[in-house]
Order: sequence, then C-alpha cells, then structure tokens
Amino acid sequence: MINKEELTDIIISEFSGENELVDILKFLDKSKSKNSKELIKEVLSDIKEKPLAFKLIEIINNANLKSSSDNKNNIIYNNKIKAARDKKSKVNKSSKKKSRKDAGNAKRAVRENEYQLIVKSIKEGFSCEIDGERIVLLPNERVAMALNIEANTGLRVSDIVKLKVKDLSNGILVIREKKTNKLQNRKLNPILVEAVRDYAVRNYLREDDLLIGLKERNIQKTLAKACRYLGYEGIGTHSFRKYFSNKIYSQTKDARLVQALLNHSSLSSTQRYLGVTDDELDQASVNFETVIY
Repeated sequence: MINKEELTDIIISEFSGENELVDILKFLDKSKSKNSKELIKEVLSDIKEKPLAFKLIEIINNANLKSSSDNKNNIIYNNKIKAARDKKSKVNKSSKKKSRKDAGNAKRAVRENEYQLIVKSIKEGFSCEIDGERIVLLPNERVAMALNIEANTGLRVSDIVKLKVKDLSNGILVIREKKTNKLQNRKLNPILVEAVRDYAVRNYLREDDLLIGLKERNIQKTLAKACRYLGYEGIGTHSFRKYFSNKIYSQTKDARLVQALLNHSSLSSTQRYLGVTDDELDQASVNFETVIY
C-alpha cells in the first residue's frame, strides 16, 4: 500500500501532465489502495505550488478510473514506489546516525553541584509547570542509584542495567562490557559498596536480583525530565561517565590510568573525554588577576 509521503515524492518528481496523473490513479485503483482520489487530494494540500495543485485536483475529478492500467504502467509505478521508499529509508537512516552522533558529541561532563541536585530531585521527585506543561516525576531511587554508580565507576548505563546485586556488593567489579566485550575486573570504593548494600536491603533485593531493574531508556527519560526541571542543558547519561573520568584525572593527572578504567582502546579516545571542564573555566575566570583602570 502506497502512503502519503511516497505519493508526494512521485507526484512532485514525476508528474508530467494529465495522462501521467490518470495513469497513477488507475494504478492505485488496480492495486486496491483505498480512496485513491482522496489520498492524492491530501497530498496536493502539501504541495506548495498552488496552481499546480488546483490543476491536478481538476484532473483527478475528471479522471475515468474504470479504464484498466496496462502491465507496463504497473511495472513503472511499482518501481517508482520502491524508489520513493528506498530514498526515504536512506534519508531516515542517515538522519538517525547523524542525530545519534550529534547527541553524543553534545553531552558534557556533569558538574559536581549539578550531579548532586539531579540525584536529589530524582530521589525526592517533583511537580512543576514549564511553558504551560505540567511535569511530574515520582521519587525514583533506582534511577538515582544508576547515576551514582556511573559517576563513581565510569561504567556505561548499558552495563549498569545488567548488573546484579552480587556484582557490586562483594567489593569487586567483574563484568564483560556490552559495547566492547572487554572485561572489567577491579576493586570498588568501600563507600560505594556500602551504599549499594544499603540500597539492596531497602528494596528487598537478593544477591542474584538485578540491581536497577530498569531499561536504559527509562533512565535516560527520567534524567532528561530532571534536567528540564532544573534548567540544565547538554547533560545525558554519558555526562556521568565523563564526570568520573575528569575527576580521576584531576586526582592523578594520569591519562593512561583513566584510559584503563574506561576500557578505551586508544589514548586519543580518553583525551577527548579530558577536555577543560566548566568548573575549571569558571575557576580560571573568577581567579583571573583583574585590573580595572
């Protein structure tokens, strides 16, 4: 079944006169596309060249659809529909790849105070109105814990949602990363381990239970809602992984160590994470030896 977008592409790119459009109508009727006249009228309302649209509507109303389309026209229009679909598919795929790339590049490391307020707002929940839209977030300790784990281990959210209680509660992290298939095997900070144990007890979780029990998308949506509430931009789940990398680097000044902790295949990948942070920019600007004449 041909749809509105595909038909628009065909009419705009292929229309060459009355006979052409009548053939399209015949083809649609023969292929059992319902309400072919109405479908084309809908399409014409989207065509910016109004004189052409009015002319086409007149042709449609006068068309004799009882004439049968020949096999040649069936082949022609089947090919045109296929070409329109292929073109749309390629554009959509390209657009998705670009948007994913742009989205990834746009995310910055979360600041210390932003991290604290984001987790607090998610733990406590909130209700507010922004631009006339009511936004409500119920308290969600699971999302808050997922972000705390990312900020304190540098793990990706895709790996955090797979964690079981026992993966962190014994103080040693041993997992195989989903994205890279590389092994993570390292000790954890006792404060994080204790926080995970307390969380598991509060939520009646057993050692073999999933620690978070949410999909990656649920965490992303909740974070986006909290950032909108707080007025923060450029923050996604990956911002907490960048927070971890920047904090480790500021403590050690060892990019190779950060690379190993993040399981990056090259130092150049790690160096992209270790740009100048917003906090460093603020500090440099505020501490600048100002002279006013």
